[in-house]
Formats: sequence, C-alpha cells, structure tokens
Amino acid sequence: MEKKSNLIFFLLLALAFTAVCLSLKGIEFNGVADEGHYLGYASHLEANGIGSYKDLFWKYTQNPDWWIFASPLRAGFLIISALWLKILGHSFFNLACLSVFFYLLFLAVNFYFSRVYFGSNLALLFTILLAFSPIEMAMARRALLESAVALTCSASIWLFWDYLQRRKSYKLFIFALVYAAAILIKESSVLLSIVFAGFLLIRALYFKLRVTLAEVIAICVLPPVLFVLALIVLGGGPYIAYISQIIICSPSNNAYALLFGRGPWFRYLIDFFALSPLVMILSLGFITYYFTLKKREGTVSYFIFVFLAAFCLFNLFTKNVRYVILLDMPLRLFTLLMIKELCQRYFPKAVMPAMTVCVLLLVSADYLNFHSIFVREAVYDPVSFSLFKANHMIP
Repeated sequence: MEKKSNLIFFLLLALAFTAVCLSLKGIEFNGVADEGHYLGYASHLEANGIGSYKDLFWKYTQNPDWWIFASPLRAGFLIISALWLKILGHSFFNLACLSVFFYLLFLAVNFYFSRVYFGSNLALLFTILLAFSPIEMAMARRALLESAVALTCSASIWLFWDYLQRRKSYKLFIFALVYAAAILIKESSVLLSIVFAGFLLIRALYFKLRVTLAEVIAICVLPPVLFVLALIVLGGGPYIAYISQIIICSPSNNAYALLFGRGPWFRYLIDFFALSPLVMILSLGFITYYFTLKKREGTVSYFIFVFLAAFCLFNLFTKNVRYVILLDMPLRLFTLLMIKELCQRYFPKAVMPAMTVCVLLLVSADYLNFHSIFVREAVYDPVSFSLFKANHMIP
C-alpha cells in the first residue's frame, strides 16, 4: 500500500509541476515591486559573494524608497536565491523556478506528515487539495518568497507536533533548525513562537502534561536567537533594530498598504473565500462542527489551535492573503476532514470513493479559480480589491 501511495504521490507531483509550468507561459514579472527587489538582492550576492551581505543592510537603511518593499532581514531566502541564480542564471523566470521547487517540497513535506498522522488515503487527498490551491499555485509561479514560507512554516508546524508525540532530542533539534530557517526566510514567521508558546502553556496548565524549561527555550527562544545570530554574522548587527523598526512603522507611511492592506478582522476569511469558496465553507463548517464534539482527536485539535492563534496574531498587521499563506494548509486539512464526515454519514458503504469524487470536483473548481484570477486576469498581488475585481464582484 505504501509503495502504491508513493507512486500516486509522484504522479501527483508531476501533474502539479506541469500545471504550474504551463501557467508560466507569458507571465509578466513586476520589477518595481518585491519581485524586483528579491532579484536585485540575489543578483548582488551572486555577483559579490555572501561577504557583501552587510552592504544590503546599509543600502536598505539609506534608501527610504526601499522601506515599503522586502528587507534584507530575509537572509535565508536571499542567500538560497543567490545560489540558485548562480546555477541557473540571472532572470525573473529562474527565480520563479525556485518558487516551483519550494512548492514541490511543500507538497512532499505535507504528504509525509499527513500520512503519518492520518494514513495514506487521506494524505493523498490532502496533498491533492494543497497542490491545486489557488494561492499555492499562484505563489509558485512568482519570483517571491511565499512558497518558501509555506514550506518552512508548515514543516515547523508539523515538526513541533511530531516532537510532542515522541519527545526525542533529535526531533527537537530538527524542529529548532527548520523553524530558525523559517524566520530567516521571512521575519514575520517569528509570530509562530507565540503560537507554540501558547500551545505549550495549555498543555502544562490545562492538560497537566509535562513541559520542561529546556523545551520552552529550544522551541520558543532558540530559533529567534539563531535568526539574530545569523544576521549578526552576515554583518547586520548595527542595523537589525533599525530595520525592524522600519518594517513595523513603514505601513503607516505606505500609500499602497493604507489603501489595500487594511480591513476588519474577518478580511482574511473573505479573501480566502474569494480564492476558494467551497474550501472556506467546508473548513469553517468543520471548525464549528468540531467544537460540538465530546471526543476530540489530538492532532486535529492542535491544528485548529494553530489556525485560530495564527489568524488572530497576523490580523494585527497589514492584511494581504499571501502574507498568511501558512493558514492555507490547515484550512485544506479541515476541508478534507469535513468531506470525510459528510461522506461517512451519507455514503457509509463507499466513503473513500465518495471522498475522492468530492476532492476531485473541489480541485477542479480551485484550478478554474486559479486560472481565472492569476492567469487570465494576471493578478500579481492578491489583495482583496484585486481578487474582487478579478471575480467581477466590483467594476
């Protein structure tokens, strides 16, 4: 059975890879926005070596026009991009190919862990849902870091839970390294430290489970410290605090963020609904249904906590659905679990065939949404205005 599921998974990877690559035909990259800055940073490092990284910190602090774009604190992504461009050559297209690579790794990581905790059949259906997610496919074709964020954050979320189930030292070590990498790829990933700390607190105070000080330090403190140390080694010591202040304060002086990055607490729900209506209906339905149950499963409860906690935290900052791409993974897990509940109730003698049909219908709708919004309408930044306009909800 495992060999069969592996074969189906690799066929799925090939299909997802083909679908994304076909969508790259005729794509126009945005050289004056984040894509241009990522390519510029990576090209500087590729040409001058990692030893020149400190120059990026200095140039960023000296150019206020850059402050509304990506900062050099994202050293993990920039260094990987520089190495990638050194191999493939300097171009937006090659940087977009890096996003495709991260997207495929993202699918592999989620397939592996979901198979461990939910079994091969559900893992395959879950991976199909992820592979044809409009936001995942859209970011996989851009010269942006969101696919890398999706990979490292989802891996961190899974590894944290995996460690708590087995409590092996090597698992804690792997988690700390992967989560530190997630913060190095995008600094806002540090907010997951609060999510992990909150979950540990609940385990200790409510469920009376053992949580050691060493675990708290390794999980919540060590990864951010490694992030800061890495930046210091790269020459960013004198600039870290100042650039952090710029990142926090710049939205208030950013006309684009003021116009398109504000909104009520439920704005992310609306944006995800615009991207994939059926997924939002089913996932929110499952969360509501789950709270009515007397018996709850640990892994599912953990993912609901992660989703709700991260949703609240990211609502405190500029709102753009690509900034919370990490929420897409638990949403699609909840969608699959809701489909499972419905099929068990209405098709008890053919649960898996019914689930498969439902998932295939859902991903067909998702792919059409992706093609309509991001290929035909050529949406670059999936802010609410662009999504509504692409869906012809506003003129």
